[in-house]
Amino acid sequence: MQLIILTATVSVILLATLRPFNFRFEREFTSERIPMIDWEPLPTREHEGMFVDTALNILLFIPYGMAFYPRRRSTAGIPMAILSATVSATFLSSFCEVAQVWLPTRHPEFRDVVTNTLGAFAGATAAAVWERIVFLAPAREIRSHIHWNRASVALLVFLALPLVHSVIHLDPVRSVEELEEHAKAFIHAPVFDLWSAENTALPFLFLGALSFSAAEWAMASLPPLRTPFTYIPVFLLSSLYAVLLPIPRIFFRSFNPNWGSILFGVLGISAGIALHRWFRYPLWGLMGERNRFPSPQSR
Repeated sequence: MQLIILTATVSVILLATLRPFNFRFEREFTSERIPMIDWEPLPTREHEGMFVDTALNILLFIPYGMAFYPRRRSTAGIPMAILSATVSATFLSSFCEVAQVWLPTRHPEFRDVVTNTLGAFAGATAAAVWERIVFLAPAREIRSHIHWNRASVALLVFLALPLVHSVIHLDPVRSVEELEEHAKAFIHAPVFDLWSAENTALPFLFLGALSFSAAEWAMASLPPLRTPFTYIPVFLLSSLYAVLLPIPRIFFRSFNPNWGSILFGVLGISAGIALHRWFRYPLWGLMGERNRFPSPQSR
């Protein structure tokens, strides 16, 4: 079954990158195409659409990493399985980009190899984390501990607060052209162009509270998990939320989202997790006391 899934993901990648398979192998055509290879590793300001291509390239290879990991994991450890998935994705992507030299409708780019490799690494890492979670806490045991409690309420509240704040000042964009301009302004914005509370303090506080409540919910609902496999998923999922949060604000003229809001959001997530760990496992001043929070088993 693992081999079938892996074969299917490779087939999808080949179909997506080499379609319509109208190869031309004439010497003149080849000599014209080779100098056209783009060796830039990152998107440039002159090609905003490449930001979308970069995201799609990463997403395309995430399933490959997730499918390759268990295949290699059966004969190797976790680090080697992740490394093998990443390296094999590099070779597969390189093959596709080299083959595009002889496709008139394709443009081979080194950028695609980099982003495809990142996607495979992300997929393999996600598969490894999921493997450890399932190993430490079987699905039946997880379902038996998940229930409605105060931690669940707090988590929902802090998930909703940033979105509610985004729609308080309703001033939607009026046209597609204006939406494109607003999106480009966000893409090209420097990290620290606006030192407003909306781009610094609020993301820090909102995301910090979110990660704290998510960690507390995980401790209450998934007690069999070890501490690292509580905080690592909380950090990754909260960071993904921080990255996606500016997107709805692009649709409103009353906001000027920038990369600084994401940076301060991730800093807030780190602070929230660190604060939660300090309350759960105090390292100084409270060494002889019980945890300030009751243990999940006592709830």
